[in-house]
Order: sequence, then C-alpha cells, then structure tokens
Amino acid sequence: MIICTDCRKQNRAGAPYCIFCGASLANERIQESQLRSTIRASENNPREPVHAPEELEHQQASHQSLQATPAAPLVVEDPERELTAVEAGVSLPPETHPGVNSTSRKLRLWHIGPILLLLALLSSALWLFEWKSEPSRQPGFEQAERLYQSAQYADAIIAYWKFIDQHPKEPLVEVAAARISAARRHVATSHQYQQQLQNRFDELMQQANLAYQAGRYVEPADDCTYYYLWQATKLLPTASAAYVLQEKMFASLYQQAREALEQEKYQDAFRHYQTLQAMFPDDVQVREDFKKARQKLMN
Repeated sequence: MIICTDCRKQNRAGAPYCIFCGASLANERIQESQLRSTIRASENNPREPVHAPEELEHQQASHQSLQATPAAPLVVEDPERELTAVEAGVSLPPETHPGVNSTSRKLRLWHIGPILLLLALLSSALWLFEWKSEPSRQPGFEQAERLYQSAQYADAIIAYWKFIDQHPKEPLVEVAAARISAARRHVATSHQYQQQLQNRFDELMQQANLAYQAGRYVEPADDCTYYYLWQATKLLPTASAAYVLQEKMFASLYQQAREALEQEKYQDAFRHYQTLQAMFPDDVQVREDFKKARQKLMN
C-alpha cells in the first residue's frame, strides 16, 4: 500500500495518482522503492541499521520541498470537440423539467385567465353601450329614406321635415338635415326634379285652399289648411302664395279668438289663442291676448 502525503489516504501499490485527491504518487513510489531497497540491503548486511518509514519520510521532506507541487492529471482535449455553453460564455435558461414546466404553464394560465375575463367583460360592456346609444331607426325616417333612394326628392324632403318636427332630439335629425340638403342639390341640378317639386307644391297649395274654404284651419291635424301650408313652405320656403294664404288663415283664426273672448266664451277663446301662439310664437299681440284669455278662464 502507498500512503498519499497530501491526504494521508492509502492507495494500492503502484497507483500513479491518489484515488482520493488526485495527487501524484511518484514520490511515494520512490520512497517505497527506496524502503524496499534498504530492507533488502539490511537483510544482506545485518550491521547496517534499517530506517523506519517515518525516518525515510523525514529524509525525503527536504527533497520534496524543492520539487514543484505535483500537477493535476493532464487532459488532452480534442481540437474538434464542441465547446460547452459555459466554456463559450453563453448563459443558459434555468433547467426545465416536464413537471416544473407544466406547473409554470399552469401558473401563467392562472394569471392570464382573469385578464382575459376582464377584457371580455369590458368588450361586452362597450358593445352594450354602443347598442344602447345607437340611434333607433324610426318608421318616419325609414319612409323618408325609401323616398330619397327612389329619387322622389319632393316627398323625401317633406318626410325628413316631418321626422325632424316629431323627433327633434333624435340623433338621426342630423342625418335627416343632411339628406334634405342633398335632395335640394339633386333638384337644383335637374330640370326633371325641379318640375317634380313644383308639381308637388301646387298640389299642396290646392289642398290648402280647399281646407281654408271649408273652414278647416287647424283641424283635423292631417287635413287642414295649416298642415298643407306647412308642407308647401318646406318645399319652397320663398314661395309667396303659401305665405299669402297663411296670413289669411291667421286673420281668420284671430278673428274667431277675439269674438269668443268678447262673447265671454273663454274656453273657445283660450283654445284659439293657444293655437295661434303655437303657430306664430313671435307675434306679440297673440301673446298678450292669450294671457288675457287664460286669466279670464282661471277667474
């Protein structure tokens, strides 16, 4: 057995390196060989003292100190061998394991799940808000659209104005106003459409005159002088014939209201003045007479 001088472990005889620390056992083999030679020499010459292994070790200490520390085993590298990631200075991601990888994936999904759910809820809320805020398609507007698409611009203008008058707060009012402007541009660029609009105006004026002669000034709502004149002025706002008949209708209604007030028919007077004020809200005389009729009715 050979004892390593570095780790003091026993190694098999003839071992080139220590199996425990890897140190070279060359000096130990020399020491063992010298010890065996001394023992053999002492056997041949009994008068020469035999030095114990400890003495031989002490004798070799000075020699050993002069020698360099035994180098580690030399490893000859293959020049064609590929460098490892550590040798090449490349940082590797943490070692993954199937179980660990699946767990981390589950953790990622656990974090992403609530985010996806929140996004879905926000999308639903946004869609609901847009659906609620989307302007409803009113039947009057749909009718006007059909007339506009079929190039019946005169009737389309009237239909759009009816929608604006009946639904002044609807978001589609802006669309209706834009359609009226577009329809007037079509009429202005086509003699056919101009003739169409003029014919419709003449028809409305004829119906208005018939209603006026029959005394249907404001009733019934869809067959009276005021109804037909309102449509005629929407078609041709500058047509004088419509305003002449409107003044005649105003004078007749005002006369009826004055007579009812003088005859102390306050209910009829109040109704006539109320109609006049709705039709002519800027008339100062109508407002004053309406207040008088209301006071009489309340007293």
